[in-house]
Amino acid sequence: DECPFVDSFRAVLVYPDYYVSSITGNQHFGEFNPGLKVVVLSWKNFLEGIRFDTSNYNLGIHEFTHAILSASRRKRDASKTVAEEDFSKGFFQIKDILSDEEKYKKIVNSSYFRNYAFTNVDEFTSVILEHFFETPDQLRIAFPELYDIVKKMINYRQDWFQS
Repeated sequence: DECPFVDSFRAVLVYPDYYVSSITGNQHFGEFNPGLKVVVLSWKNFLEGIRFDTSNYNLGIHEFTHAILSASRRKRDASKTVAEEDFSKGFFQIKDILSDEEKYKKIVNSSYFRNYAFTNVDEFTSVILEHFFETPDQLRIAFPELYDIVKKMINYRQDWFQS
Protein backbone atom coordinates (compact mmCIF):
# COMPACT_ATOMS: atom_id res chain seq x y z
CA ASP A 1 0.00 0.00 0.00
CA GLU A 2 0.98 3.60 -0.56
CA CYS A 3 2.07 5.58 2.48
CA PRO A 4 -0.27 8.60 2.84
CA PHE A 5 2.43 11.24 3.36
CA VAL A 6 5.21 10.09 1.04
CA ASP A 7 4.26 12.65 -1.59
CA SER A 8 4.73 15.47 0.93
CA PHE A 9 8.50 15.05 1.27
CA ARG A 10 11.34 13.94 -0.93
CA ALA A 11 14.21 13.91 1.55
CA VAL A 12 15.20 13.98 5.19
CA LEU A 13 18.15 16.27 5.89
CA VAL A 14 19.99 15.50 9.12
CA TYR A 15 22.37 17.88 10.89
CA PRO A 16 24.51 16.75 13.83
CA ASP A 17 23.05 19.49 16.08
CA TYR A 18 21.09 22.71 15.65
CA TYR A 19 21.41 24.49 12.31
CA VAL A 20 20.56 27.84 10.79
CA SER A 21 17.29 27.56 8.88
CA SER A 22 17.27 28.80 5.31
CA ILE A 23 13.62 29.75 5.84
CA THR A 24 13.87 31.86 9.01
CA GLY A 25 17.58 32.55 9.37
CA ASN A 26 17.29 31.37 12.98
CA GLN A 27 18.78 28.39 14.78
CA HIS A 28 16.51 25.35 14.61
CA PHE A 29 16.42 21.76 15.81
CA GLY A 30 13.97 20.70 13.12
CA GLU A 31 11.51 21.87 10.52
CA PHE A 32 9.46 20.76 7.59
CA ASN A 33 9.94 22.72 4.39
CA PRO A 34 6.88 22.09 2.20
CA GLY A 35 8.31 24.07 -0.72
CA LEU A 36 11.44 21.94 -0.94
CA LYS A 37 9.59 18.90 0.44
CA VAL A 38 12.32 18.30 3.01
CA VAL A 39 12.11 17.22 6.65
CA VAL A 40 15.11 18.70 8.48
CA LEU A 41 16.26 17.28 11.80
CA SER A 42 19.00 17.77 14.36
CA TRP A 43 20.30 14.25 15.00
CA LYS A 44 21.16 15.16 18.59
CA ASN A 45 17.62 16.37 19.31
CA PHE A 46 16.04 13.54 17.38
CA LEU A 47 17.87 11.03 19.60
CA GLU A 48 16.98 12.96 22.76
CA GLY A 49 13.32 12.76 21.77
CA ILE A 50 13.62 8.99 21.64
CA ARG A 51 15.85 8.59 24.68
CA PHE A 52 13.64 10.65 27.00
CA ASP A 53 10.35 9.00 26.20
CA THR A 54 8.21 10.90 28.71
CA SER A 55 9.53 14.43 28.01
CA ASN A 56 6.69 15.20 25.57
CA TYR A 57 9.35 16.39 23.17
CA ASN A 58 9.93 14.14 20.19
CA LEU A 59 11.40 15.89 17.18
CA GLY A 60 10.66 13.03 14.78
CA ILE A 61 6.99 12.84 15.68
CA HIS A 62 6.73 16.63 15.61
CA GLU A 63 8.26 17.21 12.17
CA PHE A 64 6.64 14.24 10.48
CA THR A 65 3.28 15.44 11.79
CA HIS A 66 3.91 18.63 9.82
CA ALA A 67 4.66 16.51 6.74
CA ILE A 68 1.41 14.56 7.18
CA LEU A 69 -0.53 17.81 7.63
CA SER A 70 0.97 19.10 4.39
CA ALA A 71 -0.05 15.96 2.52
CA SER A 72 -3.57 16.06 3.91
CA ARG A 73 -3.99 19.62 2.59
CA ARG A 74 -2.73 18.88 -0.91
CA LYS A 75 -5.51 16.60 -2.03
CA ARG A 76 -9.15 17.24 -2.65
CA ASP A 77 -11.46 15.38 -0.30
CA ALA A 78 -12.55 12.91 -2.99
CA SER A 79 -8.97 11.81 -3.70
CA LYS A 80 -7.85 11.42 -0.07
CA THR A 81 -7.12 8.00 1.34
CA VAL A 82 -9.09 6.94 4.41
CA ALA A 83 -5.99 7.67 6.54
CA GLU A 84 -5.63 11.17 5.07
CA GLU A 85 -9.32 11.85 5.60
CA ASP A 86 -9.16 10.67 9.23
CA PHE A 87 -6.11 12.86 9.83
CA SER A 88 -7.84 15.88 8.25
CA LYS A 89 -11.00 15.36 10.29
CA GLY A 90 -8.96 15.17 13.49
CA PHE A 91 -7.05 18.31 12.58
CA PHE A 92 -10.29 20.25 12.09
CA GLN A 93 -11.71 18.90 15.35
CA ILE A 94 -8.58 20.10 17.16
CA LYS A 95 -8.94 23.46 15.42
CA ASP A 96 -12.56 23.68 16.63
CA ILE A 97 -11.51 22.94 20.22
CA LEU A 98 -8.85 25.66 20.09
CA SER A 99 -11.47 28.07 18.71
CA ASP A 100 -13.70 27.47 21.74
CA GLU A 101 -12.60 30.16 24.21
CA GLU A 102 -13.49 28.16 27.32
CA LYS A 103 -11.73 24.99 26.15
CA TYR A 104 -8.72 26.98 24.94
CA LYS A 105 -8.32 28.68 28.34
CA LYS A 106 -8.52 25.32 30.10
CA ILE A 107 -5.82 23.90 27.84
CA VAL A 108 -3.51 26.90 28.24
CA ASN A 109 -4.05 27.18 32.01
CA SER A 110 -3.27 23.49 32.50
CA SER A 111 0.44 24.10 31.72
CA TYR A 112 0.46 20.57 30.29
CA PHE A 113 1.50 21.71 26.82
CA ARG A 114 4.63 23.79 26.26
CA ASN A 115 4.05 27.39 25.16
CA TYR A 116 5.28 26.68 21.64
CA ALA A 117 2.15 24.57 21.09
CA PHE A 118 0.09 27.75 21.06
CA THR A 119 1.97 29.30 18.13
CA ASN A 120 -0.75 28.08 15.75
CA VAL A 121 -3.00 25.07 15.20
CA ASP A 122 -0.35 23.22 13.15
CA GLU A 123 2.16 23.46 15.99
CA PHE A 124 -0.49 22.45 18.52
CA THR A 125 -1.31 19.40 16.40
CA SER A 126 2.36 18.42 16.23
CA VAL A 127 2.81 18.92 19.97
CA ILE A 128 -0.33 17.00 20.88
CA LEU A 129 0.89 14.02 18.86
CA GLU A 130 4.16 14.12 20.81
CA HIS A 131 2.12 13.99 24.03
CA PHE A 132 -0.06 11.19 22.68
CA PHE A 133 2.94 8.93 22.17
CA GLU A 134 5.08 10.05 25.12
CA THR A 135 2.54 10.44 27.96
CA PRO A 136 -0.70 8.95 26.66
CA ASP A 137 -2.24 8.22 30.06
CA GLN A 138 -1.67 11.79 31.23
CA LEU A 139 -3.19 13.17 28.01
CA ARG A 140 -6.18 10.82 28.28
CA ILE A 141 -6.83 11.86 31.89
CA ALA A 142 -6.23 15.61 31.42
CA PHE A 143 -7.90 15.99 28.02
CA PRO A 144 -9.97 12.94 27.09
CA GLU A 145 -11.60 14.69 24.14
CA LEU A 146 -8.23 15.56 22.58
CA TYR A 147 -6.93 12.07 23.30
CA ASP A 148 -9.90 10.49 21.50
CA ILE A 149 -9.51 12.82 18.52
CA VAL A 150 -5.83 11.93 18.10
CA LYS A 151 -6.55 8.24 18.57
CA LYS A 152 -9.04 8.36 15.69
CA MET A 153 -6.99 10.66 13.48
CA ILE A 154 -4.03 8.26 13.49
CA ASN A 155 -6.16 5.10 13.58
CA TYR A 156 -4.43 4.03 16.79
CA ARG A 157 -5.10 0.53 18.05
CA GLN A 158 -3.78 -0.31 21.52
CA ASP A 159 -3.66 -4.04 20.81
CA TRP A 160 -1.08 -3.44 18.04
CA PHE A 161 1.39 -2.37 20.74
CA GLN A 162 0.80 -5.09 23.32
CA SER A 163 3.15 -8.04 23.57
